[in-house]
Amino acid sequence: MNIQKYYTFEKSVLIRTSKINLFEFHRDTNNLPKISPLFPKVKLISISEFPLQNDSVIIIQLNFILFKIYWEIRITDFVFNEKIADIQIKGPFKFWKHYHIFTSVDEGTIITDRIDFIPPFGIIGKVLLPLIKLQLFLMFKLRHHKTKSLFERN
Repeated sequence: MNIQKYYTFEKSVLIRTSKINLFEFHRDTNNLPKISPLFPKVKLISISEFPLQNDSVIIIQLNFILFKIYWEIRITDFVFNEKIADIQIKGPFKFWKHYHIFTSVDEGTIITDRIDFIPPFGIIGKVLLPLIKLQLFLMFKLRHHKTKSLFERN
């Protein structure tokens, strides 16, 4: 039996808005490009249902200038106003599950992005693990910053 170890990345941010506002923002896939980094460029190709719900399938394209990657994900855990999780059907990772967890606090809402993953490319992916984790950190730092600025405009 071949059991592979998966890795976990987690990052949280407090956003001064209601949980329902933040949940609905993430449920609307049109908002993904608003909070995505400039590189790689993210383009929404298709979504099976709008807004997101359990079993929705989303296809996005990541444009890396010299090549494009298509990423197909399915919503697997949808708990209204609490959690949205997606799992990779086709894409760059050997395994990928991304949780968006919404928690109300007195100051607003904490959103936690948690990713359980197995890197691509076997042993090469394991060697590149620090770079993959750095890329995830930078991407979610930017996403959280952009989301925060959209909701906390003064």
